Amino acid sequence: MALPLIVGAAVSAGLPIALEALQRALSGSDNPTAKAAGEAAGQLVEAIDRGVVPPEEVKRVEADLVRMFEAETARQAVVNETMRVESGAEDAFVRRWRPFFGYSVAIAWFIQSMAIAATMLLDPSKAATLIVAFGEGTATHWMVALSVLGIGIWSRSQDKRAGAGIAAAPGAVGAIGRLADALRR
Repeated sequence: MALPLIVGAAVSAGLPIALEALQRALSGSDNPTAKAAGEAAGQLVEAIDRGVVPPEEVKRVEADLVRMFEAETARQAVVNETMRVESGAEDAFVRRWRPFFGYSVAIAWFIQSMAIAATMLLDPSKAATLIVAFGEGTATHWMVALSVLGIGIWSRSQDKRAGAGIAAAPGAVGAIGRLADALRR
């Protein structure tokens, strides 16, 4: 996500300067695709200098890139503000339950996976039975745990947006939002 910021900042000085910076940055790459992109940026600078690319097209691209830069800057400001709102919540449970539950799910998943792996290594004859047993016995468990985690993350994101004064975009709620609303009722 840093690239739009870099490009946006460079474009404020002019598209050819931004392209030259991009060319210099990419030309030193060992990656053939990145190196080719750097060469293409250099060719575009030459085309702009020769007048092959009309000045009005250069201005249009510059304006588009500046808008992208401004949008990315605004998005990062919102992310920063929502993080401040979350960290400033008065209720410790509100601030900590989602990370706690997420870590708990990750630890449980790890323990279960290690138990399956250890059993498969120590007694391979039981591997098929064990995999079927875990699949049948824990599928619902994991579905519930991951659903709760997903809804918790989604709800907390909505809380942070609301705390930052940002309304949910129309249509952004979708099926998960309707499910969360139904569960809340």
